Amino acid sequence: MKKYSLPPLAPCYDINRLLSASEYYHACVGSSRHTLEVPREVIFIVEGQGRLSPARWQQALDVVVAANPGARLRMVGSRMQARWQSDGAPTRLRIVPDQQWDGCSQTGAEFIQALPLSLTAGSASELLIEEGAACTRVILRALHAVMDGMGVMHFFQELFRALRGEPLLGCNAAFSDADILRQVAGKAGPRHGAPCAIASPNPEGASGDLWRRLSLSAPQPALLARAALAPASPVCSRW
Repeated sequence: MKKYSLPPLAPCYDINRLLSASEYYHACVGSSRHTLEVPREVIFIVEGQGRLSPARWQQALDVVVAANPGARLRMVGSRMQARWQSDGAPTRLRIVPDQQWDGCSQTGAEFIQALPLSLTAGSASELLIEEGAACTRVILRALHAVMDGMGVMHFFQELFRALRGEPLLGCNAAFSDADILRQVAGKAGPRHGAPCAIASPNPEGASGDLWRRLSLSAPQPALLARAALAPASPVCSRW
């Protein structure tokens, strides 16, 4: 087996802190047996050509998890005493053959969430590789309490840095969103009203997720913000 050199690890910080209010909210969604809600997950999918061996994916994943403690969080305690500790199960790797999924709707996408994630027993995130006939899909799913959209994009960037043998950035996730708010409190200028875009309802009137596939012409700034705005538009936009 060919050996690949590992990039140097970035400075790493362990995490041991209370959950913030928003993290606690996302951790609670779908956790009760009395609710119809399902656990809240963030799922990002990147499509490309070519294949790598399972060993190569695992090697890159191990480097990313070592440098980013947010990829191995587990929740200990409950209610007001719930805490994050970065000694949990790492992001797991799952490689599946071609699932015949067209990538345009939930039909055929059941394999993505076939295995449960767990905040307490681990893993709280998963790297899924679908080796399709037309393309290879790299899928990262994570419970929203441990990763938001920016966290998932950072994970992807770190993963491809590791695959290219480049230094990793790591992360300073020892602080929370509440800590950021405390730092900027009182420093912001006057607030001004802004129009709010509201997602249009399902045209059939049914409840559930609305799938929409976006095509991007080239790398663009503020990509996550553009993707978040697109579902609120009445028609699918092509940038």
